[in-house]
Amino acid sequence: INVAGDFTNNGTFDRNDGTVNFNGATDLSGSIAFENMDISGSLNNTGTVELFGTFTPNSGSFNTGNDFTVMSTNILGGDGRIAEVPAAGFTFSGNLTVQRYVDGVLDGDWRYFTSPVIGATLNNWLTSGMPITGSFSDASPAGSNNVVSQTAPSVYVRNSAAGTWDPVTGASTSAVTLGNGTGYSAYTYVDNDIT
Repeated sequence: INVAGDFTNNGTFDRNDGTVNFNGATDLSGSIAFENMDISGSLNNTGTVELFGTFTPNSGSFNTGNDFTVMSTNILGGDGRIAEVPAAGFTFSGNLTVQRYVDGVLDGDWRYFTSPVIGATLNNWLTSGMPITGSFSDASPAGSNNVVSQTAPSVYVRNSAAGTWDPVTGASTSAVTLGNGTGYSAYTYVDNDIT
């Protein structure tokens, strides 16, 4: 559908596999889940927005209202994404949340990650349900979520120059900023799925 004015959801909006084209000055309000969003205008979010497909920024601007989540729902391609942002002619403002689905494995397993956004911390992973262990003051305690040793490092960062994986260290998980595009290997510990 094409939207050139305000979009308010006071009930149920069925996203199906469709695309909503925003091509004017639009205020979003209410709780809205979109499959695909195509932006060629000014979009201001004052509600709660979840994106399950592709956000395509063509021209204009998007104020996230600090309540915009790019969803990740399963390992078989259920990831929302933001398409390439034009070098000029489009601006983002506000914070957004980008989920990554991690399937649970009996007794945990090593997984490879990177941060798709700037400003994420290791604490974002901890508060999403993934135990983090190592030298941190807020490390996950032994005995919970299959954690055996609170001090054993569970997150390593790729050191491309040396060809090694080095333990991530810091005073606390919130003090460790994840490098955008940097490779990490993390032990998940838990049997359940995490997003």
